Amino acid sequence: MRFLVIAAIVLIAGCNAGVPPGTGPVAVQQFTVVNTDAPPVFCRGAYERYYGAVTTSAAVLCDDGRTGQLQLNTFENGLPISGIVRLSDGARSSVAFLPNQTDNHAYGRAPSLHRAPQQAAKPYHATDRRRR
Repeated sequence: MRFLVIAAIVLIAGCNAGVPPGTGPVAVQQFTVVNTDAPPVFCRGAYERYYGAVTTSAAVLCDDGRTGQLQLNTFENGLPISGIVRLSDGARSSVAFLPNQTDNHAYGRAPSLHRAPQQAAKPYHATDRRRR
């Protein structure tokens, strides 16, 4: 019986170990993503940082008027590491964030945020041999 009581106490104490107090966000993390090609395109946004969250997403607004979503991989403290940005016109790019532990603004580089090429649909011809 004594063994069960001690095991229960150890188990309950272990469940609370390492959990930060409170469940609210640590801070609001702002970010700017810029492409590495010319002309530069800047996309900005913000998300709430939480301890222990290793993925999150945030809305972005670019200076050329496009909007989109950024899927983020974060450190356990909520600071961004990398991610993928998808814009409203279909443009998509990976993002690598620069290490910055001092303020609540992160800077990321994306290989390309240029407008996605539009693919024109070819009309169906009666002589086409492909199936519909």
